[in-house]
Amino acid sequence: HALFDGITYAFIRYLDNIYPADIEEIFWHFDNPDILYYVNPYRRNAENPGQRLIQYSVGTDTKTPLHDFSDICQGSGMESGNDVQAMSWDSDTIGLRCVNDPGIFFGYTISTDTVTRTITSGVGNPFTPWLAPQPTSSGNLFIIDDYVLDRNLNTVRTLNMANLEHSNLAAFRNGTDAMFTVAFAEGPNGGCGPGAVIAHDLTDGTCRTIVGQENGYPYPPSNIHHSALSHLNPGWLAVSIIGVANWGQTSNAGQELLDNELLLIDTSVGGNVCRIGHHRSFGRGGFAGYFGEPHVVISPSGTRILFGSDWEGGSSVDSYVVELPAYTGDISSSPIQSAESGNAFCFSGNSEVELQNRGTVKMSKLKLGDLVKVDIGVYEPIYSFGHRNDVASAEFLQVLTAMSNVTLEVSPDHMLFVEKNRAIPASMIRVGDALLTGDGSLVVVKSIITVIRVGYYAPFTKSGTIIVNGVKASSYVAFQSSEFLHIGGFRSPFSFQWIAHTFQVVHRLGTKLTSASSEAYTDNGISKWVELPHQGAQWILNQNPLIILMILVPGTAIFTLLNAVEKLFEIPIPLSIATLVLAVVIMRFCFKRSLPVKVTP
Repeated sequence: HALFDGITYAFIRYLDNIYPADIEEIFWHFDNPDILYYVNPYRRNAENPGQRLIQYSVGTDTKTPLHDFSDICQGSGMESGNDVQAMSWDSDTIGLRCVNDPGIFFGYTISTDTVTRTITSGVGNPFTPWLAPQPTSSGNLFIIDDYVLDRNLNTVRTLNMANLEHSNLAAFRNGTDAMFTVAFAEGPNGGCGPGAVIAHDLTDGTCRTIVGQENGYPYPPSNIHHSALSHLNPGWLAVSIIGVANWGQTSNAGQELLDNELLLIDTSVGGNVCRIGHHRSFGRGGFAGYFGEPHVVISPSGTRILFGSDWEGGSSVDSYVVELPAYTGDISSSPIQSAESGNAFCFSGNSEVELQNRGTVKMSKLKLGDLVKVDIGVYEPIYSFGHRNDVASAEFLQVLTAMSNVTLEVSPDHMLFVEKNRAIPASMIRVGDALLTGDGSLVVVKSIITVIRVGYYAPFTKSGTIIVNGVKASSYVAFQSSEFLHIGGFRSPFSFQWIAHTFQVVHRLGTKLTSASSEAYTDNGISKWVELPHQGAQWILNQNPLIILMILVPGTAIFTLLNAVEKLFEIPIPLSIATLVLAVVIMRFCFKRSLPVKVTP
């Protein structure tokens, strides 16, 4: 393996101190370019004992064993399976198998150091022996053969695929888990093939042909590879196709549609298929065979495409980069969603919370209904995610505190609690300030930097608070860079924490009355409950002060009344009935006292 600069393409050095199970089984961390993972399959020496998942630091040339799987694989080797090979996009979950017959496979989660149940291929199940379950981009599912499994490797659905071919696990633009594959025959349920690009939605099992005979393309040529790992800009797919040259018909290479071509595809329904050029490699028809195949790779931002070529059967195989018009030569040109621009209002997936009776988990693993810590000894269910996107990227403020060097990653407008239980936007926090912790004490901020992370989450609780990485945080954001709402340059008495929590009452009551176990999101991951109120609040604050007051005053009165109604739901039924009866009696008494007295002569 050779290491190159991702911007200048200059050679840096050889990675001659790592020993993966296969030359292809290298998994770069999706957020941290200094880290990659690989499976150390067999014992080589004391430094490389085998049967371990290794985290490797490129900058320091150091290896950290993450888990010893020798108790599972016994004397056999270990690897990450065959096609498809992947890690979840939070770089936390991987699928593995023991190199024995019949093969034992399992999943592993790094953050919790936990192994799923193990399954022996072909023993009471239809799974192919040389495969391992591969996690989807969200990490919520696995795939093996044409079966979709849950996180404990229980089969949840079967895909409409004739056979497992070259594939790539990724996500659609809306963040839904996807798999893109070639199909040389239609699926057993009809359709979805033959085609060079078939898209499978792993969350519901549906599929559609993007490039195939049913939409006017030829039967899929030979040697097709897909790459959809543009996790900073999901939904884009790069494809390389060799065609007839792969079988030695080199004089006819590149003559037909799709033959010897590179494609860039918007995988949205109705998205464009762009034929961006010929890679001019003969693959198995040339001297290098397998290593002469293009094996296209799309960049994290989706603005560059890397491929290999023997350039029409030449004497070497070289790497080439297609720099698309969106690429400016600066890594900051990636189409990252800026948290400061209001596109993301939440925590990063690396943030951690405490669940009742389950301990610490990453924010990305939370589900509706999870009981999360919100105060000292208090846990509340998550009734909604105001914002949730597992695959898009955003900028966050990484706040390092003196509390055992714990870091909190939060969008600038998301609110954190400081002394006197005040909630202020994270953008107002400065080094040396004190944050309120989950046990009621204060902790000093040591540093604040900006980082880019994949995935963002905004869990909502009944109290409007949540303890994140030991720090008390709000469920909400501030629409101005201040603790209180300002109107026409004057500070109002209303804090953004109070406003947000008061006006969220309809959302809380709605979920309470419907007992919803799921919710709908926009393509950007904003809850449908939150989308319109969020847009409405932004519109109101852009009006003149008089209009703001005309809307705010009656709105506050109405929503305050609704909050009182909400409180009745929290009172035990007998007491709530008694309260209502008392309210009716008082109203009737007051009404009678206020009736006009009729005087007769």
